Amino acid sequence: MKYLGPFVPDGSDWEKEAFRIVGSERKYCGEVKILKTTGGGLWLDYHVEYEGFTGSGRWFMAPIEQEKAEAIQASEALDWLASLDWYFQGGSFFGGNVSKASGPPRAGLMGTP
Repeated sequence: MKYLGPFVPDGSDWEKEAFRIVGSERKYCGEVKILKTTGGGLWLDYHVEYEGFTGSGRWFMAPIEQEKAEAIQASEALDWLASLDWYFQGGSFFGGNVSKASGPPRAGLMGTP
């Protein structure tokens, strides 16, 4: 499993396998998965990286209820994250830092929503 930052949001650990592989989103070609913690929490993980551009990798994560986790489509992921009060963001685009954010995720190559 890829490195998701220095924390596991609910204080447990990440399961080795994704709860659900949602697929690729078409606007930025981001990969969308639902990850599960050993504590039972479900988290939507949106990850995008632009090959050939150093420091372009970024991910966005937020807790998600099981019913939504089972139904969400890759094309809905960015809008769903933007609708939340907060989500975590991290990756090389953010200097390797993890922070809370809100509003449209900065998934575009130049950090555009």
